[in-house]
Amino acid sequence: MLLSKLTPITLYNIKSTRGEDGDLIEEYENIFEAEGAIQYLASDEVAFSAYGANLDKTYRFKSIYNDLEPFLLEKTNNFPDNLTKYLVEWKGNKYAVVKVTPLYIDIQWR
Repeated sequence: MLLSKLTPITLYNIKSTRGEDGDLIEEYENIFEAEGAIQYLASDEVAFSAYGANLDKTYRFKSIYNDLEPFLLEKTNNFPDNLTKYLVEWKGNKYAVVKVTPLYIDIQWR
C-alpha cells in the first residue's frame, strides 16, 4: 500500500451506559490518533467471501509508523477488552474494527 496521501483517523473507546429511560447511551473516549492511508478493497472472490454485501462499506487502513496495529492486535482475543469496544473515526464517520493484522486494519461502516 502506497502511503503518499496521508489521512488522519481517531480511535475511540466506547463507554456504554443506560439512561434513566433504559435507552443505551454511548460515550466515546479518544485514546489514539494516527495518520496513514485508506485503501478500498478489491472486488475479488476472497473479499466477497469475507465481507459479502458489506464489501463496499469496508476499507483497509495502514498507519504510517505501524503504531495503531499492534495496539489493536492485542485486543483480538481479550474477553473484557476486545475489538467491539473500539471505533475508528475517519472523515467524520464512525467505523467498526472488523479485522486486525500486524500490517493493516479493516474497518467497516457502522
